[in-house]
Amino acid sequence: LLKESMKRSTMNLDLNPTTLLPARVSYILHPDDGSPTQIRIEIRYSDYRKTGNAEIPYHIERYVNGSLQLDIQINSVNLS
Repeated sequence: LLKESMKRSTMNLDLNPTTLLPARVSYILHPDDGSPTQIRIEIRYSDYRKTGNAEIPYHIERYVNGSLQLDIQINSVNLS
């Protein structure tokens, strides 16, 4: 049982090899009803821009089971 729940809670983080900034996060969700169905989630970060002292991704995409579900394009960032 412990091995299965550890497997369910695994998250993969891929870094850009040049900048070492996050490029992709992927993980698997399971329905609350205990069903063995797997829902694959992948979030991609790109178009990093220097804003103040931070590198901010201005383009974020979320894929659910391989299909693009959300596409965010940021126009400006204000760090206070």
